[in-house]
Amino acid sequence: MSFLEFKDVTVKQRERVLLSDICASFSETGVYSVIGPSESGKSYLLKTINRLIDHEKNINFKGELIFQNRDILKNSIDVKILRESIGMIFHKPIAFPGTIFDNVSISLKIHNISKNITSIVKKGLEDVNLWDELKNSLHKKASNYSLEIQQRLALARVLTLQPKIILMDNPTVMMDPLGTSRFESWILSMKNRYLIIFVTSDIKQAARISDEILFMNDGSLIEQNSTESFFSHPKHLLTESYISEFHFI
Repeated sequence: MSFLEFKDVTVKQRERVLLSDICASFSETGVYSVIGPSESGKSYLLKTINRLIDHEKNINFKGELIFQNRDILKNSIDVKILRESIGMIFHKPIAFPGTIFDNVSISLKIHNISKNITSIVKKGLEDVNLWDELKNSLHKKASNYSLEIQQRLALARVLTLQPKIILMDNPTVMMDPLGTSRFESWILSMKNRYLIIFVTSDIKQAARISDEILFMNDGSLIEQNSTESFFSHPKHLLTESYISEFHFI
């Protein structure tokens, strides 16, 4: 049984189709990269999983999105509780006003968690390999640090809630190559602990970090396949055409 599964999910904004009849399944752990051209629906896929899509106007769902045996597209779902289990970081790191400690702990306050905050923040920073570097700087402004550090702080903030799923929307696109390499190393080190769904515009990055790859085009999921088979034996002509542009075949 899949840990997370799309069953013929269509998402519309009035008459505009954002996602069309998506069928996809995800295991409890591992890295799943989502690739495809611009405006193909990659970010909408992520936003649907943790219901950030609700913030768009005039959204309608069709189909089922099953997470831990519940259809999370139903209006009866408590979205705030859902987002404790499904965290997300974005292409531009979100640095809230205030200190490093404030930035990492803010999710705890939003979700009314008031016990052991200091130890939870420490654990979050340890998990993103920042505790030793920042333990004496917790009361400095987070915005003073590099984009790489800010993104890792955003990730630590997500981890404080002990999520089951981490959604990442092009999280390294603003990093330099060294920062990108460090971030990818973290992903590979954590893929046995979390389900990580990773949107990237860099197909070579997808090849480096993924267990499976999902290829989207024009709101549709064209193919989901293991990384090795995706590049060596693509199932669909659209997939073959897309990856050939990057000289993979």
